[in-house]
Amino acid sequence: MAEVKNLLLERRKLISSPTTISDFKKEIDNLKEDIIQLKEKNVVIEVRLDAIQTRQDLENF
Repeated sequence: MAEVKNLLLERRKLISSPTTISDFKKEIDNLKEDIIQLKEKNVVIEVRLDAIQTRQDLENF
């Protein structure tokens, strides 16, 4: 919840101040990092799902 509040506060500040190219670069870098983290989490979830499916397949035999 605090994260959401911080994001909203940052956006309000951005609206009141001019946007620079470096601001865009920082935001792009942040988004790239978010994408990397989401991909890593997705891989972990896929591994867990595969393990669950394998376990269920073994129990069905």
